Amino acid sequence: MKMLDVLLSLLYQSEVKGDVVIKKYSWIKGLKWLPAKLLLPSFPYSINPSERLFREASFLLSDLPTPRLIAIGKNFLIREYLEGEILGPKPKEIAEALWRAHKRGWALGDAKYDNFLLKDGELYYIDGEQAIRNSKYAFADLVVGAFFLMLKLGCEGVEELFNHYPDEAAKAKAKRHGALLLFPCLIA
Repeated sequence: MKMLDVLLSLLYQSEVKGDVVIKKYSWIKGLKWLPAKLLLPSFPYSINPSERLFREASFLLSDLPTPRLIAIGKNFLIREYLEGEILGPKPKEIAEALWRAHKRGWALGDAKYDNFLLKDGELYYIDGEQAIRNSKYAFADLVVGAFFLMLKLGCEGVEELFNHYPDEAAKAKAKRHGALLLFPCLIA
């Protein structure tokens, strides 16, 4: 296992047990959000475990297709486990998923392609830990989504994502606010 994979697994906070996912929130595991806060300070990322738990629970109870919220405690959440296929890395489909959330007033904060799942032809949003009900931050989702596509597909993935996302103002703002993360693709 690569060193980065080992480090990320230490910060991972979800555990699948049968037909449920148990997600625990702590300060130490919230430190994984520090790079995001530093590299994309225009999005209100939270390290606070209570805030992240609240955001996730609110998102799971939204009108978007998400796993069913089963239980919530002081520092944990239990949700339905969904078996399906990760949506990405497919830039066009990611653009459509983001647009769907943004039209309903949500910004995800963590728009990497493995947070979208296809089950029986239906798209599900499976991670809302940083989600907020404020679509003015749609640009941040484009930056994060583009960054992870760039790592997997190169600049072609970034270009395709931006070509398929319909909101020109959000795209322009993403290019301004995400210049540091997307630099290799924005200079071309």
